[in-house]
Amino acid sequence: MKRTSLLLFLLMAFALVLSACERAVEATPTLAPTAPTATPDPCSPAMMPTTLAPVNALMREFDDAAQLAAQTPRDQLVLVIPSLQEIRRRAEDQEVPSCLATLKALQITHMNTVINTLMAFLSGADVNILVQGISQARLQREDYNRELARLTGMTYEPPATATPAPTGVTAVATNTGADPVSLYALPSTDAVPVGVLAAGQGSVAIGRSADGRWIQIISPEDPTQSVWVLAEAVTLVGGEGLPVVP
Repeated sequence: MKRTSLLLFLLMAFALVLSACERAVEATPTLAPTAPTATPDPCSPAMMPTTLAPVNALMREFDDAAQLAAQTPRDQLVLVIPSLQEIRRRAEDQEVPSCLATLKALQITHMNTVINTLMAFLSGADVNILVQGISQARLQREDYNRELARLTGMTYEPPATATPAPTGVTAVATNTGADPVSLYALPSTDAVPVGVLAAGQGSVAIGRSADGRWIQIISPEDPTQSVWVLAEAVTLVGGEGLPVVP
């Protein structure tokens, strides 16, 4: 009898526990499903500056490395070309949305032209090949800038082509020969050629080397840059007061 009473008590206690659990479950509020967060469109006008940032950062890094290479003697180019190739590899591996596919293609094309031109110079290529590569790289850089402006909704203004004469400077260096004359980033034939002064073409002279063997002139292709030409390769008019460039 005692055992029967004990079993009955345990069954009643168990029933009370189950009832309490059922009430607890029923009392638990049902949470509404969370709406998925919309992914911002990387090609939207609001997101475009952020989307462009990593691509343009690589382009600026490449420009800096290319400028350094242009001022590097031929026998030392082997030390700086690998850095350009490394930047190009990162640009090739960089994933971009479809709206930036054209920009990336222009970027890689420009990088390839610059690297190939420097490697040709390192291998002793003809100056005409070098000048052609340099001119092509500049046009490709303008194409990149034009596409960049289109993506950002800005108006692209190509660089000026005219060579303005600085105030007070009347010295002019002219190529009076029959062949183009090479222009250099530094007063040395070991430096990378950065263009030519065509036969009959002249440009404003703004300085000279201490030994007088080199004349610094305004680049006929980019008036914001100065270049060097061998003094013996041009006819200098009004250059008596040219300052010595350290």
